[in-house]
Amino acid sequence: MKYWVKQVDKVVAFWRAKDLGSTAKVVEESITVDPNRFNHIFNKVEHSLEGLVRKFGSEEKAYSAVQKAANSALKQGKLTPNTNGILPNGNNGNIITVGGMPVRLIGGKVDNGKVIISSFSRKGL
Repeated sequence: MKYWVKQVDKVVAFWRAKDLGSTAKVVEESITVDPNRFNHIFNKVEHSLEGLVRKFGSEEKAYSAVQKAANSALKQGKLTPNTNGILPNGNNGNIITVGGMPVRLIGGKVDNGKVIISSFSRKGL
């Protein structure tokens, strides 16, 4: 069983073919999340994610918002993956802003220019 998490703000890319002068394609992305990972993130009280879930309306939407913010932070050079693309773990995890709230990414990796989330938390932030 897999959870399908739909982006809060649909990721829609318009590719304009300059030489053709027309919109070529519309793409919508979905995120696949392992249910064990999803449960680990949201069912640990010590992750202190109640406010984030309340702000976005559901665990799925909160996850999607964190994913979007993590990818944005990566593009802006704000994340610190090692040479193998692995992100810092534990209290050394990168802190990103999600809907005006600080969130610590715990581990994860960068693959093909996108962040693969391992876990995240607001504990102590």
